[in-house]
Amino acid sequence: MANPPPRPPPLGSAPIGSPQAPNGWLPKFMTMKTTQSVKFDIGQIQQLQGHQNWEEWKSEVAMTMDYYGLLDFLRVDLKLHVSASDELKETFRQGRLQAYAILRNHIKPVIPKLQACGHTFDEFSDRDPHALWLALKKIIPAVSEFSKGDMVREFHSMDQEHYDDLQAYFTRYNWLWATIK
Repeated sequence: MANPPPRPPPLGSAPIGSPQAPNGWLPKFMTMKTTQSVKFDIGQIQQLQGHQNWEEWKSEVAMTMDYYGLLDFLRVDLKLHVSASDELKETFRQGRLQAYAILRNHIKPVIPKLQACGHTFDEFSDRDPHALWLALKKIIPAVSEFSKGDMVREFHSMDQEHYDDLQAYFTRYNWLWATIK
């Protein structure tokens, strides 16, 4: 009877390429080979509109990420060990950036909501797919019809004097407007 392959460590418990990770174990995205016979279209993911299509969108993203072997980037904050080989570092960088790009390209309608809550999208951000996924999970499903009524009341009674500065006022104003409509 052959011995089963070693079990991988719990995700995120040891940096990829570290001595603590079992020999030869790599996340799925680093071991996949592409084939010409099967093609999965990233375009199948609809744009996230907000809480109204959150569940369906989340499922589409998970299936796509799983197909490309990138789902671990959403599940945990994967780290790369400093002693990892250059090849491993480049593969990791490409996988991380691909996971971020898949998310980022399918959330355009909700970017103002994320920005209003403090998430940044600029050329200097670290493009972390796990951080973006956590922000989406926290912000998008939080709007219910009950809370929308509270938001409408807040919107109509907004007073700039209750905010530290004009930017904070307009950030909240824009977020409420985008969320209510």
